[in-house]
Amino acid sequence: MTQDNDEEQSGVEQSLLNDAETGQNIRVTQNKRESAAGELMDIIIKKVKSSETLTKLDQKSQGQNPEFIIPKKIKRRALIMQVFMACLATFTALSSGMALGFPAITLQALTNQTISGPLTLNSDQGSWFASINTIACPFGGLFSAYILDKLGRKRTLILINFISIISWGIMAFASKTDFTLMYTQLLVARFLIGINIGLTSAPPSIYSAEISYPHIRGRLTLGTSFMIALGILWIYLFGYFFPEDWRLVSGISAAVCVVSLIALIPMPETPVYLASKGKDKKAEKSLKIFRGARKHETQRPDIMSELEQLQIQAASDKVKRDNGSSMEMLTHPEVYKPLLHMIALFAVQQFSGIFVIIVYAANFAEASHVAIDSFLAAVLIGVARVIATICIFFVMDKFGRKPPLLFSGIMMTICMYGLSAYNYFEISGVGWLPGLLLILFIFTSTIGFLSVPFAMIAEVFPRKARGLGAGLSITAAYFLFFVALKLYPTMVEYLDNVKIFGIYGTVSLIGVFFVHFILIETKGKTLEQIEVHFKNKNDAESVENDRVFQIS
Repeated sequence: MTQDNDEEQSGVEQSLLNDAETGQNIRVTQNKRESAAGELMDIIIKKVKSSETLTKLDQKSQGQNPEFIIPKKIKRRALIMQVFMACLATFTALSSGMALGFPAITLQALTNQTISGPLTLNSDQGSWFASINTIACPFGGLFSAYILDKLGRKRTLILINFISIISWGIMAFASKTDFTLMYTQLLVARFLIGINIGLTSAPPSIYSAEISYPHIRGRLTLGTSFMIALGILWIYLFGYFFPEDWRLVSGISAAVCVVSLIALIPMPETPVYLASKGKDKKAEKSLKIFRGARKHETQRPDIMSELEQLQIQAASDKVKRDNGSSMEMLTHPEVYKPLLHMIALFAVQQFSGIFVIIVYAANFAEASHVAIDSFLAAVLIGVARVIATICIFFVMDKFGRKPPLLFSGIMMTICMYGLSAYNYFEISGVGWLPGLLLILFIFTSTIGFLSVPFAMIAEVFPRKARGLGAGLSITAAYFLFFVALKLYPTMVEYLDNVKIFGIYGTVSLIGVFFVHFILIETKGKTLEQIEVHFKNKNDAESVENDRVFQIS
């Protein structure tokens, strides 16, 4: 009996030893996985504590009893700094706007034998001059996520301005005697600036989002759209005053980019990027600048809490990146579904004629039988875009994303069908009508289908795939941009205005149905709720509202 017990005990001990040895082997072979799991556990614990602290901060605005509050004077100082730095960052996008509008003021001179003489472009060459930048745009969109991660937000913005200066400089000093050389210089410059347009789509908005308080984040990220609209108006004005001297206009544009580059030099890097690279001291210093802290202040509770949250997010993102590849992420419904939604929105944006009118503004005004000077009509189109972009700052925060898109799509449909009917029935006595419909189309398209898709990119993708999703969306948008621009001269050659305007109106109408029946409304939803919506629509409402990540 004793012997049996000894044998049993010996067997148990041996079993325990074997289990221990097996466990040790598993730990050795799965060291990385355990490290990631431990890191995730630390993240969860820290996130709970940090969320509690940030909730107390948020309660301050609700009149409750937080442990600490931010004085109004300090918050006002922080807001001024955030708005000022966001303006410097988004000023970079002015060059993109000027580049988009540049063909509208130069094509008539470049394709006019009387003005350009032996340096005149034919229609096909003019089409390539206008659209070659759109071939390059997708490359800029694809590279933007990589460059943002490697260089940072500030240095990416500096790089964008540097490329812009080179591009505009090439056109400013283009040959005045050799047609082949001049045409090559124009194409190279337009291709380079096309890369820049793709690069510019995300960095200014990301910089603005990463330095700002949540309640003004939405408006500051729309600064890119405003600067692009302002750049288009700026270049239209140059075209109105210097309709035949596109080299001078290019030189002025280069000078604007030099000013933008110099303004970026003293600008601090964002705390989000610095924290993601483990530069906690620099991240804290950056946070102090953007949260209105004085140099002599040591540790403000709100700043330290926000810094801790950034560190948690950086660690979480690192674990997620280590546990999955980019191609694998594209198989997840929370990634590929919003990607398809964004591509559909951009398809409506491009094939409804929005960017075609921007690029071919003067030509389009003539085709629409506008009863005023075509360059003046282009200027009025630019003014309408700027005013509409200012309006969208307030419309999106108040009404959300779908209502502006629906209103925009309906009005775009009415305007394009109206232009089609005007040309079909050859209506007389209302020469003002085409101009009104054209400007109304630009105004309403800017409020919705032109601006909202770019703003939604930052919302619909989960954090782990935001760079990938945004890059692919921008790439698709600019590829469609190229197709739409190359198609327009062919459409003009083979179709009459009635059919062209009718096609644009029909695409706008399709966009209305897509937005109403398919597109998600992101206003008032947390990033987690949006992610769950695409994973499983029925579970979206069950996700607890997290005030830390609330979309305003």
